Amino acid sequence: MRLFACGGRDPYEDLNSLADAVADSAEIFNHDGCLVWLNAGALIPVSGTVLREIITKHVVTQRLVNHGTAEEPNWTLVYSPYEPTQK
Repeated sequence: MRLFACGGRDPYEDLNSLADAVADSAEIFNHDGCLVWLNAGALIPVSGTVLREIITKHVVTQRLVNHGTAEEPNWTLVYSPYEPTQK
């Protein structure tokens, strides 16, 4: 798993950060001129749908969650799979 922190200010910077997170966490290779994902012993051509699966499986975001109250906070860090949008 790789942490992805979306800054929200620069979409190109966010996209580059996401690409780095995917490249660092998933086994993606150029095989005979085709981008493939090594998954469970199989080489799977990377399409948009497969890329979404890779991102959801290998990239997470973090957020703070208060499990207490406003008067007595109990903050924890929660990691969730990153869900890319259709943009």
